[in-house]
Amino acid sequence: MVFDKITFSARPASEVDSVAVRALSLLAANTGNKAPSSSFKSLADHKDLTKMLTQRLYQASCDADRQKMITAIKEMQVSEASVSDIISILVPAAARKLGQDWVNDTASFGAVTIGCARLQACVHHLERNFAERPLRDSAHQTNCLVVVPEGAQHTLGAVVLAAELRQAGPHAQLALDVSPEKMARLVNDEHYDIVMISAALGQDIGTLRALVKAARTKDAHSKVIIGGSLLTSEKNLRKTTLSDAVTSDWQTALKIGNSGLQSVDAKP
Repeated sequence: MVFDKITFSARPASEVDSVAVRALSLLAANTGNKAPSSSFKSLADHKDLTKMLTQRLYQASCDADRQKMITAIKEMQVSEASVSDIISILVPAAARKLGQDWVNDTASFGAVTIGCARLQACVHHLERNFAERPLRDSAHQTNCLVVVPEGAQHTLGAVVLAAELRQAGPHAQLALDVSPEKMARLVNDEHYDIVMISAALGQDIGTLRALVKAARTKDAHSKVIIGGSLLTSEKNLRKTTLSDAVTSDWQTALKIGNSGLQSVDAKP
């Protein structure tokens, strides 16, 4: 996953509905780097299998029986889908189907929320039980902090982003419901090479600017990068937030952080 987004068309919305939109707004279209499975390089090369497994995962997320999710994960493993592919391709695709159900008014907010929570649990389960890459020398890992601002609801996307970063090699810590004060404490307690702030549609610019400022409280050398669906509506986001870069591609974010590039605006 990237800092990317799914954009849902607006229908008459209550406050609860608007929360549902934000909760689904950070999911990825870009699959990024993926570890190969034993028989083929990537699920991205097998569209029919990807479609079938996405449908299986989507159905499991909607099923009243929680065990169906575990069964679906096992089936994906038997089908030789790698952990990275499940996290990067199948979970976002299943979440998009949930979001489309909401847009089509065929699923309630509660059903979509439960489905997203189960997909999030799927990611946690995969990271805990199916680690594919060998342990690496932590002294040479890029240290990343993935931040969801205080009050934001798009936790699934951030969970997927952090998991993708870990699969690719960097160390990634996920921090939810982060205020500027909490951000200052986080960066004071530990050095981060890159701070990635997810910004969904409707996120307050002033809050983002305060988070960027707080992220630099201790270490001005850390790169602070903003990504997410807000990039589609705010064209001058780097300037208004004083961030180092804005990008919806976590690979680009890593390059910026690792190379020490000057402030740039990257393509969403």
